[in-house]
Amino acid sequence: MKYRLAYTIVLILLALYSCKTNTKPELPEKKLTLNDSLKELISIDTVLFRHISTPIKLSGQVTFVQDNVVEVFPLFGGNVVDVHAELGDYVQKGALLATLRSGEIADYQQQEVEAKTNFDIAKKNLDVALDMASSGLNSEKEVLIAQKELDNANGQLKKIKEIISIYNISDNSLYSLKSPISGFVVQKNINREMQLRSDNNSEVFTISGLDEVWVVANVYESDISKIGLNNPAQIRVSAYPNEVWESRIEKIYNILDPESKTMMVRMKLSNHDYKLKPGMYAQIETVNNDLESNQELCIPKKAIIFDNNKQYVVISNPNGDFSIREISIKTISGEYAAISSGIFRNERIVNKNAILIYNALSAN
Repeated sequence: MKYRLAYTIVLILLALYSCKTNTKPELPEKKLTLNDSLKELISIDTVLFRHISTPIKLSGQVTFVQDNVVEVFPLFGGNVVDVHAELGDYVQKGALLATLRSGEIADYQQQEVEAKTNFDIAKKNLDVALDMASSGLNSEKEVLIAQKELDNANGQLKKIKEIISIYNISDNSLYSLKSPISGFVVQKNINREMQLRSDNNSEVFTISGLDEVWVVANVYESDISKIGLNNPAQIRVSAYPNEVWESRIEKIYNILDPESKTMMVRMKLSNHDYKLKPGMYAQIETVNNDLESNQELCIPKKAIIFDNNKQYVVISNPNGDFSIREISIKTISGEYAAISSGIFRNERIVNKNAILIYNALSAN
């Protein structure tokens, strides 16, 4: 029994010794000391807690700038003779959109004829009154009455001509529907031979400029406190995945949708190349506006060295030498990165030309 116990103890001691001898000793951290000339090529920064604007992702869509949208209504009922613009067409201000024939227009044309006749008669009456006055057969009062009648007739003629000009009325009872602004036809509710009623209250064309567009995004209730006016926003659309449009939140709609529990925010974008089309799905990235809840242990983004799918920094040690430290990044925003592990507050790191030191240490 004693021999068996002693044998067991010997086996355990041999196993422990074997494990100890097979364990690799922990390698010391590689360090490097720079001379004064090399130190001038680098700069050192201190690891501190900073406010970092964490990204917030929103979804939305491109839409029209409502200030640049004009609905075109027919001023008269009648039959549509021709349509000169189609959906998606770009039209200049004053361009002909459609032509209508209307009995209402015939009334205005008749009024113009009558006004012109009255004017001609009044002018002749004034000429006669002046001739008779020069011969002493008419008094000055009669001349003044004739002059007043001519002025009235002229006023009526100018009025009806102005109406015909405003309404774009031409001969044969035709009415020209013209574009009030330059832009794209974004809606069309008119076709040739269509009969339009005089009491029609629906637009037949909608014209919108697309030099600028809005991007409207939805903000979930949990993120509302993080959104603020003028927050920067980066916008992407599926049609151009490699392009980013920079903007800012210019309006917050302080109303919550009762069904989706979201609030809308709006951004404006310049669109002179017309790449952005109303209705496009948009992905928006903005920043957290809650300053108090985003204090993170941060380092400058340019201090990070990426190698073999890992992240490193170069530590400036108190004794004047340098060493490499692996870190874990929590998030990157702007010029700073929030660090979750591998570094501590008030440590000193190289934030300029750190790759030179890293390469030298890695080669040793």
